Amino acid sequence: DIKHFEMTPDIKKKLEIFHPAVQSIDGLTSKMAEIYKDFEHNVTRIYGVDNIVQVLDWTMFSALDFMFLNDYVGRGYVEALVVGDTATGKSKSVEKLWRHYRGGEYIVGKNLTFAGLIGGISQIQGRHYLQWGKWALNDGRALIIDEFGGISEEIISQLTAIRSSGVVELVKIVTERTNGRVRMLGLANPRSGDFVTNYNYGVQILRHLIGKAEDIRRFDVCVIAGKDEYKITDFEIFEKAKETVEHKYTSELNNLLLRWVWSRTRDQVIFTSGATRVVLAVASALSAKYSANIPLVEPAEQRIKVARLAVATAARLFSTKTGEEILVEEKHVRYVEKRL
Repeated sequence: DIKHFEMTPDIKKKLEIFHPAVQSIDGLTSKMAEIYKDFEHNVTRIYGVDNIVQVLDWTMFSALDFMFLNDYVGRGYVEALVVGDTATGKSKSVEKLWRHYRGGEYIVGKNLTFAGLIGGISQIQGRHYLQWGKWALNDGRALIIDEFGGISEEIISQLTAIRSSGVVELVKIVTERTNGRVRMLGLANPRSGDFVTNYNYGVQILRHLIGKAEDIRRFDVCVIAGKDEYKITDFEIFEKAKETVEHKYTSELNNLLLRWVWSRTRDQVIFTSGATRVVLAVASALSAKYSANIPLVEPAEQRIKVARLAVATAARLFSTKTGEEILVEEKHVRYVEKRL
């Protein structure tokens, strides 16, 4: 229960297992690799999908909101996509880790209706009742949508205002509103049924999958998983499976960390001055590197997207001094830059 999470010296000591011993970008990278190696040997049994696991972590461990450059960022939580061919391990690895983390909800998007996702009116014995959908029911939590391509472009478009404001509004007999601040990860195959290799650039898949530019823009990060890129031979699987890795990053510890992150308030997310400067530098470099024709990267918004991912990285690694705040440092931003 995130509403009643209370930090204690014992909990702080337990969570320090996620904190890198060496305080540098190399130490941070090594700690992430150690965590993910534990997962692939002891949780998912799926190897070589660290990019997919990273995007899941950025989503799950993102903050609800925070302050950045003296401005309130109402959507601190990450929205992400993993799009790719079948048999790349995206659904199985994400579902197994979701069960390991024990937070939020995992649903299938195929044939998902507006009422099921957002809400609607039900009639029982002549009386009308409002029923909120999965989005509103997961306010402040996480929602993983498998077969995201099964959601119609019309429903995705209807989510636009909700994703921007964090408020779900239903206009029926009366107008009802509730919060819909959701850490969302979509898992999808190309809507056209093509393979990733059929596109000159994998990111072009998003036009067919999502549709409107304003809906693409609201995603913070996307992984394109081609079957050739994520292919691992039977011999490599056999060799990896023979290795014994201590299971240190247990379900209990990950759930405890998740509850800590989800219970942080906007004032408990703190950027060092160095981290702030590097966020702006990295955002500028990414904006120069990537075209905004498919607007995952846009100069006007990129600093906030980088900041969200940096906060999630710091939170995942239990970066804190007192156990109350998430401390975002320069190395966390540099790690985001490295992974992007």
